Amino acid sequence: MGSERVVCVGRFALSLLVAFGLVCSVGAGEASAEPSAADKETARHLMKLGEEKLAAKDYKAALSSFESAHLIMKVPSTGLAVARALAGLGQLVEARDLALEIARGSATPGEPAAFEQARGDAGAFAKELEARVASLEVRIEGAPEGAKLEVSVDGHLVPPVGAKFTRRLNPGKHVVTAVAEGLPPSSAQVELAEGGSETVTLKLGAGGQGGATGGGLSGDTLVDVARYRDGFHVGVGAAPLLVLPLSGGAWFGGSATAFANVGLNERLDVRLGGSAMMLGTTGGDGVLNVTMPVSLRFHVASRYTVSAGFNGGFFHIFSEYPATGFVAGPEWSAVGLRFGDRRELELDFVQGIRFYAIEGGPVTYYNGFALSYLWLDD
Repeated sequence: MGSERVVCVGRFALSLLVAFGLVCSVGAGEASAEPSAADKETARHLMKLGEEKLAAKDYKAALSSFESAHLIMKVPSTGLAVARALAGLGQLVEARDLALEIARGSATPGEPAAFEQARGDAGAFAKELEARVASLEVRIEGAPEGAKLEVSVDGHLVPPVGAKFTRRLNPGKHVVTAVAEGLPPSSAQVELAEGGSETVTLKLGAGGQGGATGGGLSGDTLVDVARYRDGFHVGVGAAPLLVLPLSGGAWFGGSATAFANVGLNERLDVRLGGSAMMLGTTGGDGVLNVTMPVSLRFHVASRYTVSAGFNGGFFHIFSEYPATGFVAGPEWSAVGLRFGDRRELELDFVQGIRFYAIEGGPVTYYNGFALSYLWLDD
């Protein structure tokens, strides 16, 4: 009797263990569900597309394909592909972080040899990237003793590390800003080369001036907003105009302009585009100017700009005796104001002289207020 009871208890315990094992195995299967055959085929297709885009140096498209494949498979080889695409985009810090994560991963029983190879390749890639990541040494001067100090790089606060520290960053342009209680902020812009090292010094309480070795002009808000204008952008503008022919009289009208703006650095922009100016004369005639203005804009301060350039194109006079010809002349603005968080709105007092290439044609002086909007990066 006792032996039968032992056997029954033993069988009951065995049944519980088997049931528990089944539950655990099902739970584990759900937690790390094996990709289906369709999933794997999709991932292979995405990896092939990514490799093609990577070879064509279309790193953005390659990253999109590799990330989609990695979301499906989550294996070392797909993760390494993502890291390589990130590096192609210049995001070396992010690429190295991912490569290290892959290299430090643990092997699983029965995994393909390719996964171990990918971990080894990721470790070597991380070491290669370490030499390509740039370094920026930041020095803060003029901070009152005991004052709360905040430092940000590209708008992101860095951990409190004192008045001197080194930050590892991607190559390219960066804006460093320091703020201390009771003092105006100080900012500076610096451009880092791949694998390079620069030092930037921010002087608190010195008019917001900062300086970077090997860098250009820098100042408070000027360098902070310059990054928005960096590169190619487009804009539109309009202006009411008063035109005074040197022979006498007055013309009234306005102009509309579409232009491209190329930011060269924090001080200089080049602007070119197309403009249509329609004028009415005191004699009742109409004058249409279609020109291509080109100008160089110098940013004296974050909100103040001066410019000078040239305007040339064609005109047509609508009158009893119509005429068409070439018109050209200099154009400038000694007073230009900029508004908005990114200084995307501009108000310029524009002046210029135009010479009309027609027998007895007028020479005119014109002035007006031009309002422009520039579509800038976030």
